[in-house]
Amino acid sequence: MSELCRCRARWEGRIERRAQPRRVPPTTISCGIKVRTNELLSPAKILNVSARGIHLSTNRKLQPGDPALIELANPSTGFSRLKLTRICHAFESPSGEFLAGGQFANPLSAEEVEALLGI
Repeated sequence: MSELCRCRARWEGRIERRAQPRRVPPTTISCGIKVRTNELLSPAKILNVSARGIHLSTNRKLQPGDPALIELANPSTGFSRLKLTRICHAFESPSGEFLAGGQFANPLSAEEVEALLGI
């Protein structure tokens, strides 16, 4: 069984617990992540985002339970925020990227979500 199939199998049969709708952001949004205070932000790509959480890909190895600081920015709207986030799940994809989902310590407001997504 390929790694991708194993990853999908882990999520099959699970109950959807997300209370907020997930949105796929435009490609102009930038994202960075760091787990330790003395490290630089590692680039990350937002796969989807909601007011309460984020799903992203990065070359940085992450573990469930890691606290992370995530920088969200949309240059076209001038939006920029640093969000303390708890990594809820993470695994390495077949391509070598790490995919992770996290919950923000403090949710984004509706206005912040709109500014981030440029809507």
